[in-house]
Amino acid sequence: MGLDRVRIWRSDERAAVSTRPFATRRVFARLCALALVATAPLTLGCESQEEYRLGVGRDVFDRKCAGCHGSSRGEGPQFVEGHGAPAPDLRELAIRYGSPLPRDELARFIDGRSELAAHGEREMPVWGEALYDNLPENATVEEMRAGTIELLLDYLETIQVPARD
Repeated sequence: MGLDRVRIWRSDERAAVSTRPFATRRVFARLCALALVATAPLTLGCESQEEYRLGVGRDVFDRKCAGCHGSSRGEGPQFVEGHGAPAPDLRELAIRYGSPLPRDELARFIDGRSELAAHGEREMPVWGEALYDNLPENATVEEMRAGTIELLLDYLETIQVPARD
């Protein structure tokens, strides 16, 4: 029996092998996840899917970023013991990079797995490894990581402040 087949038990206890590959299960799981994301704004009291996406991005920011980079409400970056300087204020990314933000560049930096060693030691966690590190490595987990970073970037776009004079 190949790994792409599922063993099904008939009521008379004789085994039969299904011809459906695991891919069918994966497609069904993705459709269920999509339906959950599409209906979550309604069940969570959000007015729109965009509001829900930004809420998820804000939650990621509050849990993973605010401890070092400061809150989105203006309490600036924190000094992290053992590091030379405070982490940059993520509300000022547009001042540094322009608007709209360079999402691909920022996503690669947040992920951190493709950075070159020649750029020096990285003080920020490699979120591409840390996000969902409790799950087995596969394509779905990789999509979850990329999606989480995209939601974070959506939120970061909304908290940018104008340049100080």
